[in-house]
Amino acid sequence: MNSVGLACTGGGTKALSNLGVIKAFEELGIKISAISGTSIGSCIAVLYAVGYSVDEILEQMKYYTIQYPKFSMCDKLLAPIKLIFRGGGKNP
Repeated sequence: MNSVGLACTGGGTKALSNLGVIKAFEELGIKISAISGTSIGSCIAVLYAVGYSVDEILEQMKYYTIQYPKFSMCDKLLAPIKLIFRGGGKNP
């Protein structure tokens, strides 16, 4: 099996193209052995590294680009604290 390292780009919604690359690699049976990114690409890289599927990442991106702006300032400020106490990641 082939494996590659992937550096995900930033660039706002343009960075969602990284998900297409990941999906294509999966369909071709190419394992991603290392992943990193910058800006929004780093968010995609982290979610993929902890075990989220491409579809799950896309749902998370939709949530934070469509729903998150509707949150109050208090919700936005408390979000990191809530995540710390909730724990994170798909893999233990």
